[in-house]
Amino acid sequence: MLSRNPRNLLLVIILLFSVPFVINAMSTSSPITYELTCTGVNKTSGGTQTYNFDRDTTGSGSETLVYHITDGDGTVIFSSVDTQPVGSMPVAVSFNYTSSPNFNPIRMRIFSPAGNGMPEQVLQDITGNCASLTTFVPDPDEPTAVDPIVARPPDSRVNWQYGDSNVGILYPTANGSLDLYEYESDTYYNDFITQADIDAFLANPVETSVLVKSIGRVSVYVLPSGGIQINFGPDAEGKIWSFMMTDLNDRENDGSYLLDPNQ
Repeated sequence: MLSRNPRNLLLVIILLFSVPFVINAMSTSSPITYELTCTGVNKTSGGTQTYNFDRDTTGSGSETLVYHITDGDGTVIFSSVDTQPVGSMPVAVSFNYTSSPNFNPIRMRIFSPAGNGMPEQVLQDITGNCASLTTFVPDPDEPTAVDPIVARPPDSRVNWQYGDSNVGILYPTANGSLDLYEYESDTYYNDFITQADIDAFLANPVETSVLVKSIGRVSVYVLPSGGIQINFGPDAEGKIWSFMMTDLNDRENDGSYLLDPNQ
């Protein structure tokens, strides 16, 4: 059982974007102090504080702020998407994780997604530990990257470099399903695709690819092989990323490909 009085790690989060040449970057009215616990996040800095939105990333005069928290093995324990008109909004006072963490370190990432010709802006990427948890140790039999210059995903997203910058992002969950952040609707869908969704089709093998679910420009298919194909696109340039999985736990993306009509 998780301790109700863990040794919480006090995280001082200072969002300062006064570096020369940085234009249209979200900021806060004053430095923010958060306390990251085993069950949630608390803002401990006093007074009313605000986020200052000044990037129209949606094309409709608003900007999106995403809170994304994972535990040590990359399981998403909290994710929230908040879109607000350009201007100011109060900083969240506190919130609980939607799932309990199982391992350290706990990582909180706060960012404004790319959109309307503007790149993703990472406001904070911080980690902390829960006193009652152990640190996740990867399986030694699992291959690990040894080249320090190899690019790595910014969080626990599954479909990194396959439509995740402008179409949709898949996130793993504690129950084995996949959540989806879909850019076009600016919406976070919990349990977008579940094992039950797949099993309903695997019970009767298919001879051709069958559409299981579709939201916006993200479509999920079950293949005759029993595998899963998730298409992201077409985007504004007509590109379609086909992300291939043997099952919902597959993280290898073997066989995934890009269809680019411009090449």
